[in-house]
Amino acid sequence: MSSQLVKKIALSSVTTALIFSVVSPFSAFADSTSVGSATYSESSNQSGIIPLAPNESDVNLNGDVTTQGKVSWSIKAIKAALKASASKIDNAIRTAIDWLPVSQSVKNNLTNVVKVDAIIKALDVVTDFSGSVEDALSQAIQYLGVPAWIADILARAVSAIFL
Repeated sequence: MSSQLVKKIALSSVTTALIFSVVSPFSAFADSTSVGSATYSESSNQSGIIPLAPNESDVNLNGDVTTQGKVSWSIKAIKAALKASASKIDNAIRTAIDWLPVSQSVKNNLTNVVKVDAIIKALDVVTDFSGSVEDALSQAIQYLGVPAWIADILARAVSAIFL
């Protein structure tokens, strides 16, 4: 077998493992929380339902104001998923980067920029954005020093995997 074929097979395997390890908990969660044919008033367990707040904001018991828009909820869900599977994702990222035909210093820089902790820190910084989740992720990745065109591709990939 040629080395390129081996690289493609290994990268495909890592990608598939990453997708299934991240997506399966979400699909299991969606199955366990779906209401099915029951209507809202027929649902017996309404304690997990969060009421909508006016102007997409909510005041916590300690007085802090938090945003509750769709994008902020999505970012919180992505951060939780990243934290839950951080070691698996970091290993997959490291393995995929090791197969790239670039110098070791470039591989080290990519690993530092794309690792889960760096993405989570960048998502914590993102506060001034409007638009979709991809826009927020792209801005967070650009904050890490990645060029905009690469950040857009990475943001679309992350949102496709997690959302």
